[in-house]
Amino acid sequence: MVSAEFGSLAVILLAALVRSTFGFGDAVLALPLVALLLGLTTATPLVALVSFTLAVGILFSSWRALDVRAALPLLLAAVAGIPLGVLVLRQLEGVWLLRALGVFLIGFGLYRLRQPRLPMVTHMAWALGLGLFGGVLGGAYGANGPPAVLYGTLRRWPPKTFMATMQGYFLITLPFVLIAHAAGGLWTKEVWRLFAWALPLIVLAIFLGRVLNRRIPTARFERFLDVALIVLGIVLII
Repeated sequence: MVSAEFGSLAVILLAALVRSTFGFGDAVLALPLVALLLGLTTATPLVALVSFTLAVGILFSSWRALDVRAALPLLLAAVAGIPLGVLVLRQLEGVWLLRALGVFLIGFGLYRLRQPRLPMVTHMAWALGLGLFGGVLGGAYGANGPPAVLYGTLRRWPPKTFMATMQGYFLITLPFVLIAHAAGGLWTKEVWRLFAWALPLIVLAIFLGRVLNRRIPTARFERFLDVALIVLGIVLII
């Protein structure tokens, strides 16, 4: 059990570093691995608490770059989609929805790698549609990040804006997930003990990720995002 807990903390450190560097990806990376080590009922609330803490810490140092006007329709649509996600989870075979999203992300990432100069989207329909889809995914599986990442790439947010706006998005949507976990009795003593152990690792990851993010040129950052979308799609399919 001790080795499983230390392994989970190592996974959380890696996932937090990825999130602090690129602005997303921690939950999709950490949840499957931590669930294998500790079980899903422990992994789900633990990863959600870590993700929320990361959003607070990262946004605290980059809030000036937050694009509120661009994020507001995305946020409102995501919050509206969370109850729909709960309904989807109860009524449909959700694994196929995640796999379909994975295929789309892989295709989009590959296309961007070959055709990097896609037109920048500005119509609010993109924010509403992707935000609603993200809310549905968040309510059903806690994976509300991929549609928001896709929207950020289509808007061509520079790295600082992307980082700050993504954290604002998570900061507002994740409390609804946390409330659901608390209401479901998932906040156990074990979860809070592991979360306390993870806090110093989260602080370290935020510091290291901020240094790495500043050293990545904008063009290379966009290439990293394209590759990350492909990897994210593969993980969702698996």
